[in-house]
Amino acid sequence: MGLVLQTKFMNEEGVASVTDFLPRPSSSSSPAKPLLPWLIRRVECIRGTMPLMMQCAPAFNYARDAHSTEIVPDNSIPPVFPTSASEAEARLQEPHKKAVFTSSAGFVLDLRYIPENTLEAACVPSVELGTLDLTSKGHKGFAAYSALQLCEGQAVTFVLRTPPEHETTPVTAGNGVNGAQKAELERVLIGPLGVKVRTTNDPYLTKELLHSLLTITNRYWYEWIRQSTYTGSWKEAVHRSALALKLLIYEPTGTCGSRLSPVCFDVRSSKVPSSPARRSPSPSSLAERATAPPGSATPRSPSTPSSVSDSHKKQMVRP
Repeated sequence: MGLVLQTKFMNEEGVASVTDFLPRPSSSSSPAKPLLPWLIRRVECIRGTMPLMMQCAPAFNYARDAHSTEIVPDNSIPPVFPTSASEAEARLQEPHKKAVFTSSAGFVLDLRYIPENTLEAACVPSVELGTLDLTSKGHKGFAAYSALQLCEGQAVTFVLRTPPEHETTPVTAGNGVNGAQKAELERVLIGPLGVKVRTTNDPYLTKELLHSLLTITNRYWYEWIRQSTYTGSWKEAVHRSALALKLLIYEPTGTCGSRLSPVCFDVRSSKVPSSPARRSPSPSSLAERATAPPGSATPRSPSTPSSVSDSHKKQMVRP
């Protein structure tokens, strides 16, 4: 699980926003709701025009395993019935694609995308995935890339995940499945109308789903940090430190990890000079005091506030 991180890129012609997050169900949602192991990156042009290059270069087994990269049709996009013969022909010629990365050890990742327009005057952007050779830079397989030229009101959301097993293992007789079993599996997975039935942990990828995941993830983190009772100095830095500690916790066991993932959390804070006669407590120690049980002794901290600088214009997204 991770925080929502927003980065803004600006030049003389426009402004683009890149939002990274790992979806997290709200604490008040149903316990049966699955935790989707997806890494989501939303790229949106919010003013003018902006050329952007997306590259996805996974390094399996700490960059020790080689991998193959394929661009294949994406069957996780909901079917849209064409309204004309020309639209039907265009869909047949250019089906929705995704990139599939397969390591030499058999581990699989896929990269999907959803383009959309946030303004009625803007059209839906076109996205074309390709492969990029980065072996000269030490990579042990091809990367996936897409060159984007976005204008105001256009957005593309990329989703990196481990695909479900039924998508990576084809149903064939060679896999120990006879004809009758294959027909039954196809009936369950495809359905009588030819539309594949999706499970709760493998839903159809739509822009409505992605918007909902971002809203629910924001709600979870605000519900969690709202429980803090700390009102002393350096409040913003203390809350950021508390969130960082929360990020390190492995939920199934409650243990604390050793380090943060730079993709999910990247905050740089400015240093506050401390007085030679009295050391100022660090934000990390203040975070521990903020999560201490009520009634415990908490030393008073200096009244000098600190400022948290975001040199790369990175900040938590607020709804």
